[in-house]
Amino acid sequence: MNKKNRMQGRRAAWVGGLLPCLPPIGLWTAVWGWRGVPSVLAWWLIQAYSLIAVLLMLILVAVWGFRFAIRKLRGRERRSTFFRPVFRILLAAAFVLGAWPALWFAGIGQMAYPADAARTEPSVTIASPFAEPAIVGWGGDRLRTNYHAAAPNERWAYDLLADPAGIGSSRLEDYGIYGRQVLAPAAGTVVEARGDEADHAPGVSDSETLAGNHVYIRLDATGTYLVLAHLMQGSVEVQTGEHVEAGDLLARVGNSGSSSEPHLHLHHQRQNPAETNLFLTEGLPLYFRGEQGPFMPVGGVEVREGRDIPVGDRLAP
Repeated sequence: MNKKNRMQGRRAAWVGGLLPCLPPIGLWTAVWGWRGVPSVLAWWLIQAYSLIAVLLMLILVAVWGFRFAIRKLRGRERRSTFFRPVFRILLAAAFVLGAWPALWFAGIGQMAYPADAARTEPSVTIASPFAEPAIVGWGGDRLRTNYHAAAPNERWAYDLLADPAGIGSSRLEDYGIYGRQVLAPAAGTVVEARGDEADHAPGVSDSETLAGNHVYIRLDATGTYLVLAHLMQGSVEVQTGEHVEAGDLLARVGNSGSSSEPHLHLHHQRQNPAETNLFLTEGLPLYFRGEQGPFMPVGGVEVREGRDIPVGDRLAP
């Protein structure tokens, strides 16, 4: 191989190795460098691209293994050149960079969507949606205490329960939160209300929708939106277009939608959930009023005797 061919080979190796690096680098740059919908979309695309990268890695390994086996069978010595190892190292690095988020689907190395509550505006401070104390099953800023933090639209979401909870019963009535009145946490206009989806038994995954029966409220103070989900069938007391004040009765807690046991899901987002796909919505910080001022209660779950027991903060009325 003459000098010109070697230079062309090296250049092709660098280009061929670097090109696969561009998608993950570009997507991660968008996640960290932008805010709003572009960042949210990039976050989902990173995870979709990781599955493609895993498939390409498997194909590449299979091809290299096949070529190596053929050379061995034919008794040919492998000729070493500069650009081949460089190309392979760059290509392997590109695929590892792109593929590692695929581990998140197995719960390995998962990270929270990188948004800072102190720098994300607007935030809102609301009252508790209950007239009695509640338990924060999941909530707060960190993934360890709030599994929602991995999703941009639910970045600061809460799951609220009441004693007894995490009991493993198949009867809805055995759960302390089931049937509890849900009050409007702040003043606003209902942009969508649904109450016709059936409640399913705890632990049964046969939901028609993710949110189940729900009330979406456009807040007067900020023009942003509150999502209250998993409500009881037939309990929704408000209609689309109706204005509510803090403390007004909205519905009762149920177990509709994607819900493992009766609880109230609550989160704050920028886009109208009645009009925008959840993969294009940006979650916003949500605080509760407390004796010492606004605070973000922390959730948490412990596994005891095979059951998930909520051990998060207590939320007072």
